[in-house]
Amino acid sequence: MKVTLQKQKLNLIAAFLGLASIQLTAQEYTFETSGDTETFKGVSGGTSITQTTVDGRGVIQWNHANKGQPTFDGTTNITASTNTHVKIVFQNNSNANHIRIKNATATPWVGQVGNINANSSAWQTLIMDVSSLDSYGTDADYELRYQFRIGNTALSGDIFIDEISFGTPATLSINNNSLVAKGIQLYPNPVENELRIKAKSNIKKIEILNVLGEKVLSKENNNALNIETLNNGVYFAKITLEKNLITTKRFIKK
Repeated sequence: MKVTLQKQKLNLIAAFLGLASIQLTAQEYTFETSGDTETFKGVSGGTSITQTTVDGRGVIQWNHANKGQPTFDGTTNITASTNTHVKIVFQNNSNANHIRIKNATATPWVGQVGNINANSSAWQTLIMDVSSLDSYGTDADYELRYQFRIGNTALSGDIFIDEISFGTPATLSINNNSLVAKGIQLYPNPVENELRIKAKSNIKKIEILNVLGEKVLSKENNNALNIETLNNGVYFAKITLEKNLITTKRFIKK
């Protein structure tokens, strides 16, 4: 979900959901909803972005049209003061061997460069420091532009991006919620009547929150919840598992 919520709404969400969920609503982009690219788009090199599923994960597929230096961007309104790093979780079945990034408002490319494994079906995680980018933080917010590339050579092969999130090294290195989240599936999504949750461990509690962070429904010791009384719109399922592991997933009530 692209960040368009007002700060007072985010503060309310933070109070209810905690640090990891701040990332979800304000600083983390995942691609679980069919057809939802979370505002990411191709901007050069014949690129386009589509949402799909790979290995049970909702991802965006970067369709680069076999051209040199294709680029994509998204995620406006990332607050510079509290988001010094970006984390990208991806599968690189292409011949790209590094990623470079820049502030979308700056030229030329003077940003961080990260080496990655090419032609690999393994899921890779790269955390990059963006605080030294040209024009970073000049207007309090920033937007990044991304290139998977191999010099100026045209790319071949697919690239799937599972997550793009923002924060500090401390928040981005806390992987327990991210790992828990990947093991949880909400279905159907969008949902009309009953929301069901698939998890690898027992579910202790499900809480449904609206975009203001207000709890509107809850249920304990169950993997399903009737939500037909809710108005149509975007909601968050805050899921508490064994050992008090907590994660939050977004869903759409239709």
